[in-house]
Amino acid sequence: MGARLVLQARDHVREVLHEDDAAADAWHAVPRSTGSREWDALLAALVEHEFVATDREPPRWTEVDPGDERPQVDFVLPSLLLGVDEIRATTPTWLAAHGVFAAERDLTTA
Repeated sequence: MGARLVLQARDHVREVLHEDDAAADAWHAVPRSTGSREWDALLAALVEHEFVATDREPPRWTEVDPGDERPQVDFVLPSLLLGVDEIRATTPTWLAAHGVFAAERDLTTA
């Protein structure tokens, strides 16, 4: 699994949500695991964020249990230009809530 693939999935979700495409409903089905809790958490965070950004109820599989004192994972997405502390400091709060840390600049796509 790689960041490019997960960001591509996020971009697909964003597109179908903004076009009010019926395909958005398919994202409510629980996807198969990527085989990695870390990448699953990143995908869940990105999908949840896109649903919230369009004022839609996010799929249940994207939720983080608010009763958990610690997120399920502690995954830092590597950055070519930033160290771990800088990545953690520049991670959006909605992403950190899933236990995933990535610099906001590394979440943009062309």
